[in-house]
Amino acid sequence: MTWLQRYRLKDSFRNSVWLPAAVSIPAAILAARLAEPVDHLVRWIPPVGIEGTRVVLTALASAMLTFIVFVFSILLLAVQLAKAIHWEWAGQAREPARRSDLSEHQYGRWEEEPC
Repeated sequence: MTWLQRYRLKDSFRNSVWLPAAVSIPAAILAARLAEPVDHLVRWIPPVGIEGTRVVLTALASAMLTFIVFVFSILLLAVQLAKAIHWEWAGQAREPARRSDLSEHQYGRWEEEPC
């Protein structure tokens, strides 16, 4: 394996999105399997009843949904900003006059032609 192949492999693992999820799923399954015998051994009884547990899980679910919406809103904003910056750079590199025409059209500075 050459240094370039090693570098590309390390870079792909470092920048991958699927790797943490692929590692977390088996880790969560293993943790759940290990937690059950420990729970029976310790004989831990939760201090709240069924209704209290339901309230806590409802609050946790609503908090997670709020967090997901917040994260995806930030992600959408980041993608839109990156696209705008890319569009500006691409237009500037190819044809600067075209970029100014686009901004004039975008802000409505074009004079209407008579019909």
